[in-house]
Amino acid sequence: GNRFDWAVTLKGTAKNKKPGFERRRSGLRIDRVLDAKVQGVDLKDPSQTLALLAIGYEPGSDPDGVEGHVTLTFSGGAAIRLTVECLEVEMKDLGGAWKAKRTPVHPDYNSN
Repeated sequence: GNRFDWAVTLKGTAKNKKPGFERRRSGLRIDRVLDAKVQGVDLKDPSQTLALLAIGYEPGSDPDGVEGHVTLTFSGGAAIRLTVECLEVEMKDLGGAWKAKRTPVHPDYNSN
């Protein structure tokens, strides 16, 4: 996916310390998935774009267990709920950044 780099916006670029807007190609890997449920995602449309808003985790019912549920919440009401054997997640940037014209629109931050 494409990730908006909030750190650059909030701290400024390394060259001039002025806020800049950048995006980066990033990968998100979630391992040990046992089941997946999808809501509001057209799995037959490969051109569909989803804006990931949040990633949540809920432990399973066994207080001594490590299993649980990871929920990916997207704009427009779409969501993916994963049943996981244990929580094993990695997010990694996959290349350089490019300039963005504006920030994403979120309730707590005004877009330019």
